[in-house]
Amino acid sequence: MRNLLLVLVGINIALLIGKSRITNHYVGTLEALGHSWTSHTVQYGRSIQTQNSFVGLEDSVDTRAKQVNIDYSIDIIAPNEYLGQGKGQVVPVRHNRVYALDETCSLVFSGPSQFKITNALLRCTY
Repeated sequence: MRNLLLVLVGINIALLIGKSRITNHYVGTLEALGHSWTSHTVQYGRSIQTQNSFVGLEDSVDTRAKQVNIDYSIDIIAPNEYLGQGKGQVVPVRHNRVYALDETCSLVFSGPSQFKITNALLRCTY
């Protein structure tokens, strides 16, 4: 009985270690209001690193193009909501809501409570 208990504890520890090392990758692009914004996100445990690129659709070379890199730790606050917190970020705390479109893609709304295309990202697993 004692050996069985030790084996079960060992299996639980191995599962916890394995779960903490899982990395998820997401990518998505939205085009609206004359611009395109692409998001590449890597989630490792409770950490999210996102690179967002914003480009105008009218010009082949957009001088207004910009890239924003965000590195947050996350705290889940509801089934489809989390807070992202990051030191030295443009916005130190960001409220995010996630809505699944299918098994691989979701819409993520960040920031203000209003759901607008300007605060939305498309994220699909790959």
